[in-house]
Amino acid sequence: MNDQIMTSKKFFNPICPSVAWELQIIVKNSYYQPLISLIQIGLNESKVSVFAKYNIYAYDNKGNRVNICSYLENFENKTESDKSEIQLHKISQADGSVLLYCEVEFVPQNIKCEYNYDQIANSQVEERNLIRELFMDRTLTDFVIKIGDVKINVHRCILAQNSSVFLTMFEQTDMIEAKNVFTENLDKIPGQN
Repeated sequence: MNDQIMTSKKFFNPICPSVAWELQIIVKNSYYQPLISLIQIGLNESKVSVFAKYNIYAYDNKGNRVNICSYLENFENKTESDKSEIQLHKISQADGSVLLYCEVEFVPQNIKCEYNYDQIANSQVEERNLIRELFMDRTLTDFVIKIGDVKINVHRCILAQNSSVFLTMFEQTDMIEAKNVFTENLDKIPGQN
């Protein structure tokens, strides 16, 4: 029987996409445990290398982490790590599936990284918009204040963080207003006549 080789999708840090990796699993036959290795696939310049620390692991069916291998190694383009055995009997889930994880840490010496500040800024704006939408959809609200005919949906944590009055009110266990989700009969907003 020929060896069966499975390769993961390419993975990399978006800040340094030229340092890309793949996991490779080799299944020989049913008598041998599968083998796994890490391959550096992104360094195109022949004189460039990267010193990396990597951990390959899985979780057993009880949720405990099972380490497969952990090494410090110098990688060049197309360099493959030593192969390590995968103890399937330790990490197989009830349905027979196996989910493998790989964490790689490296310092990009003599490698050009691409800091995409626009992408970072856009993601921060998107996060703020998401939080605003959650607030507007009342997903983040657990308290309603009624002033006249106007209802204001808020979250107790935000009120307590920004107002010593609300903080004191929520700390009181015998105050009806602190227990209720709805507070009304506030006659007017401070600063308005």
